[in-house]
Amino acid sequence: MAQENNIVIIFSKKAETALFDMEQKYNLEENDEEWIKKTRAGKSHNIKILVDLIRKLPRKEISEKDFLDSLKRELNLNEQISKNIFADTINNIIPYLKEIPAEDIEKRNLPKNIDEEETIKPIIKSNPQINITKPSVPKKRIKKSMPVATQVTQQQNGPDTYREPIE
Repeated sequence: MAQENNIVIIFSKKAETALFDMEQKYNLEENDEEWIKKTRAGKSHNIKILVDLIRKLPRKEISEKDFLDSLKRELNLNEQISKNIFADTINNIIPYLKEIPAEDIEKRNLPKNIDEEETIKPIIKSNPQINITKPSVPKKRIKKSMPVATQVTQQQNGPDTYREPIE
């Protein structure tokens, strides 16, 4: 058990890509306004909640049922979407997670390209026994953008009269 605490689970490029694709697919993205509100309130962002839950799966710190319950409770998702997220996590993210000893991270002794490094032990893919149905297409959210500051333009009074002497 002590050795497991010395292992850090990191996301490879493929796992990151799959995570962000999943964020878009299940409409978990937050616009700037939501992001700021959660930050000021000291709440975790959707992507952080998802990453924290995913990191617990390979270590068996969380069961499938607890994972689904946490998704439903913390992200306000229905049961079917939670199951689909779980299935996508098992199939598209877990196989690309990497385990790295904490000492290597502390010493900044990480490989330059984690995806191509052979010495890092990939986490073994598990086979969940869960009914997977095609997810319903979530409604597209309209993102509200922050007001854009107007650009200051130079006055049209002619050429710039200030000139520095050349020495």
